[in-house]
Amino acid sequence: MSTLFVFIFGLAIGSFLNVLILRIPEGKSIRGRSQCVACQKTLHWFELIPLFSYIALRGKCRSCRVGISLQYPLVELATALLFLFVFVQHSVLYTAPSVVQVFVIRDWIFISILIVLFVQDLRFQILPDIITLPAIGIAVLFFFFSPAFQDASSKLPVTSYEFLALAIGALFFLLQWLVSRGRWVGGGDIRLGALMGAIVGWPNILLALFVAYISGAIVGGALLLFHRVTRKSQMAFGTFLAASTVFTMFWGDAIVQWYSKIIGL
Repeated sequence: MSTLFVFIFGLAIGSFLNVLILRIPEGKSIRGRSQCVACQKTLHWFELIPLFSYIALRGKCRSCRVGISLQYPLVELATALLFLFVFVQHSVLYTAPSVVQVFVIRDWIFISILIVLFVQDLRFQILPDIITLPAIGIAVLFFFFSPAFQDASSKLPVTSYEFLALAIGALFFLLQWLVSRGRWVGGGDIRLGALMGAIVGWPNILLALFVAYISGAIVGGALLLFHRVTRKSQMAFGTFLAASTVFTMFWGDAIVQWYSKIIGL
C-alpha cells in the first residue's frame, strides 16, 4: 500500500465524515446526494472531489457563488494526514504485515470517529450516542478478537486493563455529573469518557484526561483574556477530549514510559 493511496483514501473518508458531521445532528439520511447549503442545488460529481474541488472552485459554490465552509477541506485534509501518519507509524514499529493491518485499521476507525465527535461538539455542542455507543462496541470487539493485542507478559489479560480504563473514563465524568447535577458535564461526556478509555487503555486514560483538561484550561484562559468568551460561556469540552485521545493514541505509550522512569516505577 503506497503513501499516496493512503492519502487519497484519507481524503475520501474525510469527505464522508463531513456528511456524518452535518447530517446526523439534523436527523437526515446519509445516503442522499450532496447539495449546496445556500442554494440547495444538487452537486455534480466533479464538485465533490475531496479537497481539489474546493481549491478549483476557490471556496465558492459554482451556482450561487456563496462561500463554502472551510470545514469541508479542513476535515478532509486532517483525515488524510492522520491516516497517513498512522500508516507510516505502524509500518515503522511493526514488521509483521498482519499486525500492521490490524493496528492501522483500528486507528483509522477510531480517528474517524474522533474527528466526527470533535467537529460536532465544536459546531453543535453535541456528542451523539449514535456515534459513541457503537464506537465503544467496536473497541470492545477489538479487545476480544484481535490477536495483535495479546500481551503474554501481563499478569492480567489485556481485556482486564482495557475494561479498567473504560470504567475509569466513564466514572470520572459520571461523578462530576452526579455532584453537579448535570451542570458541569453532560451525558455525552460520560459516554465519550468510556470511549476514551476503550481506545487508549490503562494507564494512558489518565494521560488523555490530563491533556484534555490542561489544553482546555489554556485555550479557555486565552479566550477569556482576549474577551472572546465570558466566564458563563459554555465550552465544547468534547473537542478537547477527542483531540487528547488522538494525541494519546500516538504518543501516550512513550510519555507514560518516560514518566514512569522519572518516578521510578
